[in-house]
Amino acid sequence: MALATQCPHCGTQFRVAADQLKLRGGIVRCGACQQIFDGNSALIDLAAGPAPVVAAPADAPAEVPSPAISPAPVDETPVETLAPVSEPVAQQEPDPEPAPTPASTPEPDTLTAPEPSREHTADSIGPPTLLLRESSGGSPPIASSVPASPRNRAAEARARRVKAAAPRIDEAPKPPPPPPKPKPDIDEPEFVRSTRQREASSKTTRIALAVGSVLLLIALVVQAAVSFRDVLAARHPGLRPALVSTCALLGCSVNLPARPEQLVIETGELITLGGNAYTFSTVLRNQGDMALAWPSLELTLNDLDDKPLVRRVFAPRDYAGAAAAAPTGFAARGEQQVRIHFRLEGAEPSGYHIAVFYP
Repeated sequence: MALATQCPHCGTQFRVAADQLKLRGGIVRCGACQQIFDGNSALIDLAAGPAPVVAAPADAPAEVPSPAISPAPVDETPVETLAPVSEPVAQQEPDPEPAPTPASTPEPDTLTAPEPSREHTADSIGPPTLLLRESSGGSPPIASSVPASPRNRAAEARARRVKAAAPRIDEAPKPPPPPPKPKPDIDEPEFVRSTRQREASSKTTRIALAVGSVLLLIALVVQAAVSFRDVLAARHPGLRPALVSTCALLGCSVNLPARPEQLVIETGELITLGGNAYTFSTVLRNQGDMALAWPSLELTLNDLDDKPLVRRVFAPRDYAGAAAAAPTGFAARGEQQVRIHFRLEGAEPSGYHIAVFYP
């Protein structure tokens, strides 16, 4: 029985064979507007004898979409079907329309197309394209459906296998964990433990001794500075302010050094001024290399038997005057003229004895 189907989008009618409708469950593609439709639901009766239609251009490309999943083996021989039997309507831009769902056909001798799975798109289960050609004879033009070649199917299957075998890289590989540290041996011998304890205690003792030695050294330096503060202040005048501050904390004072062994007094002269008045003149020298404190003078008058008659002590202000009050003291390698006036009642001295001392 001769069958024909009509494109619901552009109205073009094509002659179709029952084998081609069974190939894709009745799903076909129009060769004029390239739209997909259910050929079973659009079957028409050729007995009405509609006027033949002009075929679409012969150079329309045939599209054979490759299924995403492995299809059932089909016959490799092209089947030429779907000859146009009516005049096509005016060519117009088709509106985009979602792929229609297959509907059942009323003819008992054709198969109803099952509803395509939602997991596959229209391209993955694409129907055969209706290719229009003009026949050389008087027969109407037919369209041939070209299935996929074995080479293309093998290439697609190989690409799917490579894609499935490709490893997924979710994240960078993590470095291996560090090896665990070895635990110290707990069951060590007693002599090892005692030796380690002695070493630890010896180290602590050495540290304590070192700190104590430093503290003792500092204390020794401070004590020496306090004990020899007068000499240090005389030899190094720049240290005098620091020594004075230290002595203020310790309750001491900084004075000029007293070194009587470095003082020399020359032989003087005792002169009688008349009556009970006398004058004693001499020279006092500092032979040291530092300034000294002014000393006191002790003058002893003797009689003819060299027995002491009178002993007098004279302070620095009695013979040095204003120089005795100066903080610089008796300068190093310096000389001081000494002249002492005094009165003596009831005795006539014939000699004297002079001495230098620090009270």
